Amino acid sequence: MSYGYMDKFLKIDLTSGEISELPISKEWKMHYLGGRGMGIRLLWEYAPKGVDPLAPENPLIFMTGPYTGTGVFSAIYNVTTRSPLTGTAASAHSGGTFGHALKRAGLDGLMVVGQSEKPVYLLIDAGKVEICDASSLWGKDVQQTELMIKEEYGKVSSAVIGPGGENLVKFGCIMNDTFRAIGRGGAGAVMGSKKLKAVVARGKEKIGIADRDRFMALSRKGGKASLDVGKFFGMYGTGAAFGVFNKKGSLPSYHFRKGYYDEWEKINAEALKKNYFVRDQGCFNCPLKCANIHTVKSGPFAVAETEGPEYETMMAFGSLCGNSNLESIIKASHMVNLMGIDLISAGVTIAFAMDLFEMGLLNEKDTDGLTLTFGNAEAMVEMITRIAYRQGFGDLLAEGSLIAGRKIGPEAEERVMHCLGQELPGYEPRRIPATGFSLSSSNRGADHIRACFYVNEIFSDEFKDRDFADHMEIMTEKEELMALVDSLVMCKFGQRNGQFTPDVCTELLEALTGFELDTPGLFHIGERIYNLERLYNIREGIEEIALPKRVFTEPLEDTMGTTPPLDPNHYEKAKKNYFAARSWDENGRPKPEKLVELSLMDLVS
Repeated sequence: MSYGYMDKFLKIDLTSGEISELPISKEWKMHYLGGRGMGIRLLWEYAPKGVDPLAPENPLIFMTGPYTGTGVFSAIYNVTTRSPLTGTAASAHSGGTFGHALKRAGLDGLMVVGQSEKPVYLLIDAGKVEICDASSLWGKDVQQTELMIKEEYGKVSSAVIGPGGENLVKFGCIMNDTFRAIGRGGAGAVMGSKKLKAVVARGKEKIGIADRDRFMALSRKGGKASLDVGKFFGMYGTGAAFGVFNKKGSLPSYHFRKGYYDEWEKINAEALKKNYFVRDQGCFNCPLKCANIHTVKSGPFAVAETEGPEYETMMAFGSLCGNSNLESIIKASHMVNLMGIDLISAGVTIAFAMDLFEMGLLNEKDTDGLTLTFGNAEAMVEMITRIAYRQGFGDLLAEGSLIAGRKIGPEAEERVMHCLGQELPGYEPRRIPATGFSLSSSNRGADHIRACFYVNEIFSDEFKDRDFADHMEIMTEKEELMALVDSLVMCKFGQRNGQFTPDVCTELLEALTGFELDTPGLFHIGERIYNLERLYNIREGIEEIALPKRVFTEPLEDTMGTTPPLDPNHYEKAKKNYFAARSWDENGRPKPEKLVELSLMDLVS
């Protein structure tokens, strides 16, 4: 067995029932590590060009990384597939316990193809896989499914879909530990299209570490640092940043009409902690325990116990919907998890519908009697279930805001806030333009954690006295670092707060695997991964890098004052410099010499 790897990767064909082993070469490990990197390499190899994301031939790839299940912040696993929402390479991550369980079950990962005639689940134990009947689980929500599986098998960890995945909602999720999500891009819909309800893992296989003493010393040091650096975030979760972004005027509100939410103190992390907190909760081997458990004891939004809401949930179901009812935000957070749909896409799409309703482009006849005005908490929560089950107007919104906008009409389409069909997360591009640009350069559509550039722009204030467009090498380097973290796989929150710098990550990987790498060599891996994702999108006819039209035509007007639209010429300057920093041509295609340098030329020849 290789250090850091289980040396076993399986292909499971649900059409034929055949289970076979796919060898992963040492060269692939050295070039892509695991997680997101290995996921895109496998997708390139096994996804037919032009495949329908919901077709049996589209591979659904579950991947751990060499770091998964080892040191602190090692709970993360990856799922890669072609996205039904965007058509891009959807690559998403989740924490909790499933990544560790999958690896201890004896696998580095598995690739599911085909389509079962009836609902099934996979049971993985000590490297062996059994395809089991899931008829009794189909139709159950996420929490019900997990409870039924545990009643059958005891202490196991499961990755499951809820009604959102079963009903092929384009932003359906794969969930584990009830509240942890393979969130963006619609991997849950791909799983549902295969009639795969769950992947269940258990086992006690040991993970080899090349230099255990050195590795554990580095891990412990990072864990200790995180308790100091990330203390505030450990106490409140990512919601700790809610007030920070609002004071910057970059908190999307009223479907991006504003960047400042006047009633923010009613729904911030402090209000959540003071009134609804039950206990702390964390992922496998996490010292920070940033996931808080909350309860709403009574009323229309009662919830027994639920994890979250976190920052993106507070934004998507709070300020973005003009909603200051904190109990309804907690309920909405709970419901998207039970239904198994992406909280960002769900919240933004509902806010989009509210925007259209306020403009008179929708009415109660269109929305099946719901008054979808900003601040209508009851209607907002109700729409979550209607989307998950594709009921009435919810069937349209289940396609995502871009398709919904196109079907409603040209004026509606102009209001959509997306990149490549994926809804924008909680960062207002007109107030934080560097972060805004990074949303558009993400290979999977609008995304804030492909570069985590809000850290550079807001927390570190790196562009206070300089134009980010003149320093795009900072962005490309950050994107490559995040690709590395996603391929190790390590929690980005833990990586940052544990001060796992590139040099530390290099030393950590060497102690874990025995690979002989220097820090530039590690960044070379991240650059290879980012470029291969770009090549995949180009192969599938997806080359656009663009922000929504509204940010170039519509000013922000709120308590912070008036901020003009972004200058399209400046955005094009940033894009030109970004392409140059990446050694891409003027159309955003990697140049041949760059492909040779990254050992990618053979894939496109």
